[in-house]
Amino acid sequence: MTGPPSNHPFTDYLDHLDVNSVAQSLEAHFFDPILGRDKPYTGPDGIAWQHVKPNLLAHVETVRQQLRKGRFTFTPFQRTPLNSLTPPTPNRHGKPMKKKGPDPSPNKVRVVYKPSIRNVTAQTCLLAYLAPRLNSQFSAASYAYQPGKSAHGAVKRLRRSLTTDRPCGLVFDIVGFFDHLDHDRLLADAQQLLGTDWDPLLEAMLRRYLKTGSVQRPRKHQPAHGRLNSQHPSRGYQPRHQGVPQGGALSALLSNVALHGLDTYAAGHWYDVTYIRYADNIALLGSSMAQVKACYDDLAHVLDNDYGLAVYGPDKAANSDKFQWVNLAKPTDAHTATPYLTFLGYRIERDSIKIAPANVAAFKLKVRHLCQGWQRRCDPPEKLLEQLGRLIDGPVQAQTGEPMGYGWRHYFSLCSNRGQFRELSAWLARTLQKTLHATKHDTNQDIPYNTTPLTLTLLK
Repeated sequence: MTGPPSNHPFTDYLDHLDVNSVAQSLEAHFFDPILGRDKPYTGPDGIAWQHVKPNLLAHVETVRQQLRKGRFTFTPFQRTPLNSLTPPTPNRHGKPMKKKGPDPSPNKVRVVYKPSIRNVTAQTCLLAYLAPRLNSQFSAASYAYQPGKSAHGAVKRLRRSLTTDRPCGLVFDIVGFFDHLDHDRLLADAQQLLGTDWDPLLEAMLRRYLKTGSVQRPRKHQPAHGRLNSQHPSRGYQPRHQGVPQGGALSALLSNVALHGLDTYAAGHWYDVTYIRYADNIALLGSSMAQVKACYDDLAHVLDNDYGLAVYGPDKAANSDKFQWVNLAKPTDAHTATPYLTFLGYRIERDSIKIAPANVAAFKLKVRHLCQGWQRRCDPPEKLLEQLGRLIDGPVQAQTGEPMGYGWRHYFSLCSNRGQFRELSAWLARTLQKTLHATKHDTNQDIPYNTTPLTLTLLK
């Protein structure tokens, strides 16, 4: 016989937590399958993975006990502006666009947050408890951050509906979604989804995680005596009052929790409209433009009143990819600007799926950056081909030599326009030939796109 359900299920879970399983998850997280060795990871608290790994089981046990007693505190994250990791926005030729006017304000720059190893360990414990209990309850219309679902599934469903019985479509994004989530609303939604699996200790740990601030500069080393104040002004500390830190699996799960209510509302009130959501990217498909527009207005009202979130509209979307609509039943409709929809990097037209021009330009810009870096370092040609191969076909495992399956070509494998791949292959061959000749490497013959193994990977 089984006893009555526990009033503290998360506490009981921590009592029986397998520290070996958590340790294996951490080893996989910090292992680089491309190089076949551990990542040189150092958290913002100055503690490196190479110092934690020799005593990993003891480290996990310490974190488990602190979580169990409610004494665990998350160390501040390190803010990293994403624009410092990616090249400038390219134009249609793949070259950086010339900026007009002042630089964009800091609140428009996407920021990712680097956690300490202690934070990663605690998030792993929380995720192992939450994910099995929450993923099974999410809506079928949600395609992000769930096992067995991907951007490909969302694009396929959108294309299927758009080209059959629902030719009117609208796609839009939520403005600053990850940065403006209300903590109280998010925790209330999580409690409602978990039901009897909710625990006051779990609520305290999640709230502590959400409230954790961030620093701009990491700690260089451990102090010899005492603890260095992580909120010292010299480290650029910023508290957090709303939103979730981007860049972690726990934040991705919580983002689905936050919008589960919207998914349920759309399914119940707009059952005659196809609703598709990938993170904060939403697509609406219907039989008439008036129907789709009414659904958009209703969902925008719900997000504003219940969630405190704004959506992109015709007046806010400087980038057309943030808000776009189409009527394939009447391509010349005055309400539509384009005969296609751009969704998750794809341009979905009546008869084909293409790679969006912005993504083609970004790919060309990445190739140019790799070629320029190779020229500065004076590496052998094989090094450049290896780097381009990883960009196109994805990284390769060091032990087996097998591709890991998440390269550029894999993501855009739904593209049905083969001419687009042929044009890219020809452009890549010309760029390689120009780069090799410019550095005076031995190139006795040209590199035609249809005979270069590297460029042929684009055509598979």
